[in-house]
Amino acid sequence: SFYSEGQRFAGYAVTSQWDVIEAASLPGNWGAQAAELYALARACQLATGKTVSIYTDSRDAFGVIHCHIHFWKFCGFQTATSKPIQHLALVHRLLNALQAPRAVAIVHCRTHTRENTPVTQGNALADQAAKATAIQPLALPTLALASTPFLPLQHSLTVP
Repeated sequence: SFYSEGQRFAGYAVTSQWDVIEAASLPGNWGAQAAELYALARACQLATGKTVSIYTDSRDAFGVIHCHIHFWKFCGFQTATSKPIQHLALVHRLLNALQAPRAVAIVHCRTHTRENTPVTQGNALADQAAKATAIQPLALPTLALASTPFLPLQHSLTVP
């Protein structure tokens, strides 16, 4: 997400190294963390039944999956003050989406680097596509995430 002339714009993109697989605008009141969580969920959904490595430059989104999820689940997705965690509906959406791929690895990558690797090229493409689509009219149905049911995680993942 970014601001332009006092207005916030948000978008997301799912890319390969060379191609934009999906990109769209998001509601303007969504911040970068929400957009990253949504993008990760969409990447998982688009990889349904496949074995996939998904790269993100968001430490927050990476941390949600690898660190915070277990603690939040234990605490009932509430903060220390017994309030729901921020972006609860998006976190639930992501947890459900993580079940879609046959096998998934979420990998953190550095952002805005001068390296010329497939990962950095794909990350730069995703950043460009997300910013370009953020200024477009909202194309998604207004994501009624609050009513999204949460399905518990499966306890095992088998990969032949």
